[in-house]
Amino acid sequence: MRSDEAREILRDVIKDIKKETYDEIKKYFGSKGVCTRVIEGHSGKKYNVEIQAFWDHKPGMNIRVFISIDDGGWQRIICPITDDFIIAPDGSFIGE
Repeated sequence: MRSDEAREILRDVIKDIKKETYDEIKKYFGSKGVCTRVIEGHSGKKYNVEIQAFWDHKPGMNIRVFISIDDGGWQRIICPITDDFIIAPDGSFIGE
C-alpha cells in the first residue's frame, strides 16, 4: 500500500465528514452498520474506507467518529491506517 497516498485520502475523508452536522454524523453509528467506500487514489490504486460512529461517553452527548483505510492487502486488513475525531452536540470538535 502507498501509505502516503492512503493518509492523504484519509485526511480528505475526515475533512469531508467534518463538514457534516452533528445530526448528519449519526448515520455512521455502528448499529446501522459500517459505512464503507472505495476510493481510487491518484496512482490508480483502490482503497477501502470504513467509517463508524459511537457515543464517546454516554448517549446524546459527544460522538467519536472512527475512520480506517486499507488497500485490501492482508497486512493492511489486519492493521489498517486509522484516525478519529470527537464532535460535540453543538458541532464543535473536542481536542482541536
